[in-house]
Amino acid sequence: MAPGMRQIHPRIAHAAPFCSFTMLVVAKSKSPVALKRLAADIMNKDSGVFEELVNSVRHYTIAFVSIPDSPNDHPWPSGTGTLVTINGSHYFLTAEHVWRALKKLRSVGITLVPEIDQCFTIPTSHLMAVGPRRPAAENQGPDIVLLKIPEAKLGEIKARKSFYPMEPVAQKPRVEGRCIEIAILLGAPGESAKLLTPRNLDMTIHGIMADHKAKKFTKGRYDYIDSKEFFGAHGFPKSYGGFSGGGLWHVHVYLDPKTSERKERCRLAGMAFYEFPAKRKYRIIRCHGARSIDAVRAMLHPKTTKPSKLIMLS
Repeated sequence: MAPGMRQIHPRIAHAAPFCSFTMLVVAKSKSPVALKRLAADIMNKDSGVFEELVNSVRHYTIAFVSIPDSPNDHPWPSGTGTLVTINGSHYFLTAEHVWRALKKLRSVGITLVPEIDQCFTIPTSHLMAVGPRRPAAENQGPDIVLLKIPEAKLGEIKARKSFYPMEPVAQKPRVEGRCIEIAILLGAPGESAKLLTPRNLDMTIHGIMADHKAKKFTKGRYDYIDSKEFFGAHGFPKSYGGFSGGGLWHVHVYLDPKTSERKERCRLAGMAFYEFPAKRKYRIIRCHGARSIDAVRAMLHPKTTKPSKLIMLS
């Protein structure tokens, strides 16, 4: 939490699907009335403000769909990915175990536009994967990978989605002055997928506000975030299966000092990869943090990376 800031509300769950209020921080003193009103609007499920904030990062996100090799089988949901660009190249950032399952098939489908009949596929043999070695235990990690997207597929993706420019976290400018800060976790829960036709799977990217008191720790080059999330009530999923590979975003919401217009600044701060068994009303969702994302990003430059740390995943 930034100096001079304080938490003003505890975690509150709305009845609306996938809309839990987790974190609001405002200036410790002389907080403008307008900013307090904005905080109240984020908490109010009927205002639509939270959904607008989710939309500000949803356009960087896709859901993966497994396309069966046999025409007699149905497609099924297979995790989430974040669209990122690094040094002019374009990638899916996702969990390694998501890719491990997808690469067994000839093609993978991705969702581009909600609520329409679509079929956008990429041959898995055309995706080049870079990331750390497979972990001995999936809950321990690291479980993260970058999948390079072939140039021939970029046009249609760019027409409907955006790519997040991945630069070292240290270069991301901070929001100065009074602001509201929230964490949003995006994912495509498998339990909400609907098979509309034998070959058409309806997938939706959902956003929840992530736990601002999440436990954070580091092991070697990789960092981890254990986020405690509601499940099975107030519209929350019974399982977070499908959130694997989904981005964890930090969103700063503030009022323009000149126009008083609401503005947002978003930063990709992590990626979900493991769901622990439920305890009471919560599940722990383990995510990689920003340090892990930067570590995988560095693997794209073998000259500056030790050979033992670099592995091409095919």
